[in-house]
Amino acid sequence: MPSILNRSLLLLALFVIVAIIAMVFVIVRSRPGGVTAVAEVKIGARVYQAEVAHTALRQARGLSYRDSLSADTGMLFPFVSPGRYPFWMKGMRFPLDFIWIADTKVIQIMEHIAPDPGLTPNIYKPDAPVTAVFELNAGTVAKDGLRVGDDVTIQYH
Repeated sequence: MPSILNRSLLLLALFVIVAIIAMVFVIVRSRPGGVTAVAEVKIGARVYQAEVAHTALRQARGLSYRDSLSADTGMLFPFVSPGRYPFWMKGMRFPLDFIWIADTKVIQIMEHIAPDPGLTPNIYKPDAPVTAVFELNAGTVAKDGLRVGDDVTIQYH
């Protein structure tokens, strides 16, 4: 009889552990910032896949400490209200092109922003308020012929 009781307790303990792991997984995936948000960003005739920096933590980290960004992909920083949001290249390992977006238009472009090895990183801000910033690999703007005034459509997934 003790072996049946021990086996039942062991199975119950195993069930509880699996249930706890499943609950943690569900909680982490349902929390804002717990799962990567993605979007399709269309600028002019070009379409890019974007990781969305949709939380303050993701926006602060951005693409820092990564070694690369796949071709035709970028990181989108949407904002709740228009503003002149500052960006820097702290912790970056590769150069970027910045596309500053106001509602549905490209209003400014900064190309070939290099990683900043200094202790006090350079700050990059748009000349006018924006509702989003889209970061791409350096050279993408020139390669794809993106221009100020291009229409922008963002489709979140």
